[in-house]
Amino acid sequence: MAATLFTAVLLNANLLGAYSFSNWARGASGYEEMLSEAQDSDSPLILYFNTEWCKWCKKFNSEILASWETENFISDIPKVEINPDNGSDEEALRRKYGIKGYPTLLISIPAFGNKTLRVPTSLKHENMTVDLFLQGIKTRIASQYNQKAFSCYKRKAFEDALGYLENAFEYNSESVYAHYLTGVVYHTIGVDDKDVEILEKAQENYQKTLELDPDHKEANKQLNKLTKLLASME
Repeated sequence: MAATLFTAVLLNANLLGAYSFSNWARGASGYEEMLSEAQDSDSPLILYFNTEWCKWCKKFNSEILASWETENFISDIPKVEINPDNGSDEEALRRKYGIKGYPTLLISIPAFGNKTLRVPTSLKHENMTVDLFLQGIKTRIASQYNQKAFSCYKRKAFEDALGYLENAFEYNSESVYAHYLTGVVYHTIGVDDKDVEILEKAQENYQKTLELDPDHKEANKQLNKLTKLLASME
């Protein structure tokens, strides 16, 4: 009797300790719901593929996903947990996204039509930390907003470009490319409008780019040109 009670306590403890995905959508139906939400809001979408039999999934869930830092960061991002073993629709999603191993976590911004990007999740060599995982998410989300901003800049949709760059900063405030492109956009607007205040915003972003990446040649080049222009406008 004592042994049976002890086993029951252990089982209950394991169940209580399992990550519940309580604030995630789940399965194929959850996928359709979150995909629609992300498309309507230009938001990122997180897809997490895992199984109950995968020991690395359980470790990743408990050590990375269950951390306060992770839950806080992804709380407002549409996200779906998908177990391909749970049905044919879930298995179809596994095939659609080319999932061959677990755990696999993907990031995309569906409204942009971007390809999904994989975020490192491997714990096998004990090289994954919460900080590294979150940095992986941040850089991948920011990179997609940066790409959209650049496409707007090429079309001379400058205000749209700045809006998408703000989105990039929301997820990764130290994105080198976002600071550089923000400088380029302000530089272009400032020259067109002969507006010193806007040109100074460009200067600030070039300087921030070089603070983050001292070897950024284009930022250094543009900053030198801008400094001369500002001096001539005094």
